[in-house]
Amino acid sequence: MSAPDFPIASVDIGDRSPKEAIDGFLKHREHERWVLLGQHAPQSNEQLWTAWIQAARNEIRKTMVARSVDAEFLRYLAGTHHISEAFSRAGVQDGQSSAWVLRLPDAAGEANDLGHLQPRAGGDTTFEADVESLMKALGWT
Repeated sequence: MSAPDFPIASVDIGDRSPKEAIDGFLKHREHERWVLLGQHAPQSNEQLWTAWIQAARNEIRKTMVARSVDAEFLRYLAGTHHISEAFSRAGVQDGQSSAWVLRLPDAAGEANDLGHLQPRAGGDTTFEADVESLMKALGWT
């Protein structure tokens, strides 16, 4: 069974430094479910969903290591327990002119056969319009 497309878009950040791109993104994003990744970070749709499932499960169960769901997602995407290492591995790097912007779907917890809460992604029908609005605010394409 194939997974649905993850809500992600490629963006052109131009010649901005990683710090400038990240600072602008954090200033303009609506909430912590918006994530900025380096162009090298996501390898597949399945990888994104797997990292989301782990982060969302911890969020629902209130067992996150990180203080925010975006950082928890980055930990799993980067394959590390160390939050600072996750930002180094998956973040925008020097010399990159493009990046990825994604929005982590909201998760509803459903009990499995053992009574453990498992995440289910809510529908996201406004991602395209919302990412376009964010890119316009940032001056990115």
